[in-house]
Amino acid sequence: MAKATLDKVGLILIGHGSRLPHNQENLEKLAEILRKQSEFKIVEIAFMSMNTPTIPHYNYFVAFKVSRIGIKLGEAASTIIAF
Repeated sequence: MAKATLDKVGLILIGHGSRLPHNQENLEKLAEILRKQSEFKIVEIAFMSMNTPTIPHYNYFVAFKVSRIGIKLGEAASTIIAF
């Protein structure tokens, strides 16, 4: 199987979710940095609970013709764990 180039890969940064607004703001800042400095076709955030958007909101990735989706889970994960 041919390796996908990042211009066809979408990235979802997933946070746990929190009542504290700075947690969502931090994930939004990271997403903005990656949008500007990476080659990913699209970079979005999602939350497992308490905040929106949630993971199922990302059905629209198909409209962006993304061939693969990378997922990075919160602070504990140091690499993108799924393509």
